Amino acid sequence: MKVLSVKQPWAYLLCARIKPIENRTWKLPEKYKGERVLIHASGSGGSKFNINLTDDQMEAAFRSISEECLLNTMSFGAIIGSVVFTDCVQNHTSIWAEKDCYNWVVEDVELFEKPILNVKGKLSFWDYPSVKGRCPEFQAFGARYPDARCIAGYLWDMDSDDGNGNFTIVGDVPCPFCNTNEWLENEWFLHGGITVESGIEYINQLIDMFGKKIQ
Repeated sequence: MKVLSVKQPWAYLLCARIKPIENRTWKLPEKYKGERVLIHASGSGGSKFNINLTDDQMEAAFRSISEECLLNTMSFGAIIGSVVFTDCVQNHTSIWAEKDCYNWVVEDVELFEKPILNVKGKLSFWDYPSVKGRCPEFQAFGARYPDARCIAGYLWDMDSDDGNGNFTIVGDVPCPFCNTNEWLENEWFLHGGITVESGIEYINQLIDMFGKKIQ
């Protein structure tokens, strides 16, 4: 799943439904418009930040920022939530929109109850979880052993091998490792849907159980 690193307190304000705009000097790539993206709060624990807020921004955000700082619950170096970037404009009317840059419009946000800690950020968009090489084989179709293999982003039942290495069952279930957004939206696999937070937690459990990286 794609991730974007954002400095605090802006990362928290995005995921807390306070700041509906992410300001960037570069245009939002079209391929990420409408796609759910994880928000990573960059920095390390104990980091200080200096922000200059307008009167309107202070009224909207000061109480929430103060509570997070007083309770020491503002996370750094962690994935804290997710958002959907729905548009990319300039000169947006929001009090959070900066001039002379691109204003990425944020909707459908989620602030995780339990941030994913100790995650190192990167520039631009990056992937989490980062599974290099082939996706792990894991339990998915009722067996007590790994019975699902990812082929081109979709899961196939390994028990349907015809003897020649060809699988004949399924092939339309998204892979949670490399096709995460579609997997999260797949009602058949999720039996009615789950939150992004619990979905990512489940993927991390799979990685721990069946191999973090398969080269």
